[in-house]
Amino acid sequence: MSESVFGTGPALKTKLQLNCEQTENNFNIKKFVNKWLTLNGFLHEVYIPTLRKPIAKATILFCCSSMFLFGCIGLYQSKIGLELADVLPEDTAPAAFLKAREKYFSFYPMFIVPMGPGVDYSRQQRKLEQLRADIAQSEFVIKADGKPEAYWMIFMRTWLHALQAHLDKARRVGIQPTDSLTQIATSSLAINYTLVDDFYLARRLLCSRGEEYNCSNKLQTRLIDSEDIIDSAGFYNYLTAWFHLDNMMYYVSQAGFFPTPPGWRFVPSEEGVVPQAEPLIYSQIPFYMNGLTETPAIVQMIKEIRAICDRYAADGFPVYPTGIPFTFWEQYLQLTFYLFVSILTIATAVLLVISVIIFNPWAAAMVAIIVVSMTVELAGFMGLFGVKMNPISAVTLITAVGIGVEFTAHVVLAFLTSLGTRDERMVSCLDHMFVPVIHGGLSTLLGIVMLAFSEFDFVVKYFFVVMSALVIIGLINGLALLPVLLSLIGPPCEITPFDGDGTQLACPLSKRHSSSNSSNSGRSSVVNPFMIALPPDSDMKKQKVDALNGHKTSQNPNNNNAASCSSSSSTSSSEASPNSSSSSPTSRSSENKRQNEEKEQQQTTIHNYHESLSTLYEASTNTSGAEENINEKIKTQNNI
Repeated sequence: MSESVFGTGPALKTKLQLNCEQTENNFNIKKFVNKWLTLNGFLHEVYIPTLRKPIAKATILFCCSSMFLFGCIGLYQSKIGLELADVLPEDTAPAAFLKAREKYFSFYPMFIVPMGPGVDYSRQQRKLEQLRADIAQSEFVIKADGKPEAYWMIFMRTWLHALQAHLDKARRVGIQPTDSLTQIATSSLAINYTLVDDFYLARRLLCSRGEEYNCSNKLQTRLIDSEDIIDSAGFYNYLTAWFHLDNMMYYVSQAGFFPTPPGWRFVPSEEGVVPQAEPLIYSQIPFYMNGLTETPAIVQMIKEIRAICDRYAADGFPVYPTGIPFTFWEQYLQLTFYLFVSILTIATAVLLVISVIIFNPWAAAMVAIIVVSMTVELAGFMGLFGVKMNPISAVTLITAVGIGVEFTAHVVLAFLTSLGTRDERMVSCLDHMFVPVIHGGLSTLLGIVMLAFSEFDFVVKYFFVVMSALVIIGLINGLALLPVLLSLIGPPCEITPFDGDGTQLACPLSKRHSSSNSSNSGRSSVVNPFMIALPPDSDMKKQKVDALNGHKTSQNPNNNNAASCSSSSSTSSSEASPNSSSSSPTSRSSENKRQNEEKEQQQTTIHNYHESLSTLYEASTNTSGAEENINEKIKTQNNI
């Protein structure tokens, strides 16, 4: 029947031949594109063959080790800090102002605060002065004539020195503070010497001792001695008087007393004890710091002041520093330590969770190692490219551990569920997960690419650049370093073949690419590109398509037993070896029977193919416009 068809329809025969040639050319072009211009083609034709070579594995291990080493160097060289000028757009007036202020006016106040009732100011005056002298030795403290800024006790001493001068002057003329006010007022000495109110105030303070008021036995007592030490017995009485009578200097000193001394008003003609102030729980000793232009300098100042305060606290004089630098920059003292603890914690969590999920600590440990390596490399990249270490970049590093699992866990899981040797399982896991991991990385980049167009350099530098580097580092470690490590020290397979004989083979590749690897595997499945598309209303559509597909499949010599998978690598190699001739008679009989069945199937397929062509020709000649119908079907076939 097929002879009559081609004999009576030469035009149809010619068109079918041309159509087959065109379809074959299109198929060759598509095959070339799929082979060299797609991710799958690159994977099977370039990447996997290269990755299986020992020299390639050694190169990848060397390069990734170098990346880790540079990461450690960059992490060591990284700077800390986040200046306010860095957050603003570069070419703006506020940014220029902040940079000029940091350069020329790097001035900050700070305070030393004695810690509450643990400090007895009346008996520890010398230690308080020694503390100020030690802090003044810092290069950052502003000093006048070698001394730091005056504080409240210095102002109080100056005030007491003035009162003591009036007492000394009165004593020189014969007036003693032990005399009563009546005796002093009626004495001939008082007539010739005009007494001022400061004398009466000094006398009243001298007589006040705690809760007592006693002016006797005060001939040699002084409010303050020659060494600037205030009388400890009346210290808190003097503090109340100074607080109320020299109030302006109290506010100048920025003392900030708590609790404040009790209320009191001085009347020269009255006698009575000056109320005693309660022991101070809080007071401030001011200092002014300069040269704090960058975060490292501020951190260095904080370390120096903290060390001095800790030393005095250990000696029983508890004090602590406070101020703007300590409020905003003290976090950098422990940033590196807590960053290390956070990364170690989340890496341990990744190890435990993956171990519980896949019940394989070996595989989980490899994932954790790769993830930690990625984090170190990212931190080194930030240090080498000028991204400062601060809480924002630290959070990015911590999240990098979680994001890195995306590039590693899937590859390891595919490796665990593949059959064959370590090298074959590495090939299989790449065949399954290479393209999805690439797509995941690209989708992450697409999600952050909008940040590249931000007008804030801070956003571009700390988010877009860092996240892009994270994706690239993750792809390198997940698709290059991890497969190499798996092929060398990967965990054993967790599945066995269906027959349960304990042998292992590589999993079959996907059908689209198995034909390109048929020379390596010995088994392949072929997708037939020659298909005739019939109209949807044709009753014979399925029969003709199946027949044509079967015909073309039978013409492909590599299609023998395409859908089957060998059960062991040893069996496949034994079939190809010369010793196959010594197999049993039963095996030879089964092989001959199988070959005969295949030949019969091929002949039946060819016959069905010619019948399909004949039926198609008859259907086209019995309708009007047969040639146009054929052309339309040929176009449809070409499109398919």
